[in-house]
Amino acid sequence: MINIIIAEGETGIAIFFCGVCGKEFRAKMGQVTTANEQVICLQCIEEANPKRTEMGLSPIPFYRGAYLS
Repeated sequence: MINIIIAEGETGIAIFFCGVCGKEFRAKMGQVTTANEQVICLQCIEEANPKRTEMGLSPIPFYRGAYLS
């Protein structure tokens, strides 16, 4: 993944920057949501999903447990 800033050792957790808003966030590397090979932060997904639903599109699937504080 090209959006990794720092991998936290062998934990499978990394700090990423969002491919949409550019903000940093922590997530589990194998479970974070991607679109067009860019990782997406939870905030951007939560903002996009209601808009997608209103337009008749499927919501972006994601695993909330992948995103860490």
